[in-house]
Amino acid sequence: MTRDEWDRFEKIKRDPDVRHAMTARCEERMRACPERQMSQQTPDTLEPTLYVTDAEIIRRLGVPSKIGYTNIKALDAEPKSGFPQKVKFWGGRRYWPAVRGWLDRTNGLKQGGAARLATENGDRNPPPRVPYPTELPKRRSLP
Repeated sequence: MTRDEWDRFEKIKRDPDVRHAMTARCEERMRACPERQMSQQTPDTLEPTLYVTDAEIIRRLGVPSKIGYTNIKALDAEPKSGFPQKVKFWGGRRYWPAVRGWLDRTNGLKQGGAARLATENGDRNPPPRVPYPTELPKRRSLP
């Protein structure tokens, strides 16, 4: 099957007026097309991406889109919310690990590992040293 045939099929498949013209045999033939299997990924097979759109955030959260867009818009309007801002360099997308971290913090999950240690010590200075004893303890004499 050529790419033109495939494009024509996709166009017909999306058109509700023409959809009834497709037969089960035609759909079966298209499903067997290796070109489609290699080029099209389902959400289950997609690798997790670092920079995501608002729609992708809403999909990953599993909330209705109307609620998701309303809440993201409200978080963007409030700068003190701490919600990660869009990065122009990456096409107006947000950094997913930052979004995930914000969700974890606002839902009461504690930070773990190095991130927790860095915040406990503030400026990452080591704890103050205990002075080394100047006198050595006396040894017991042998009997």
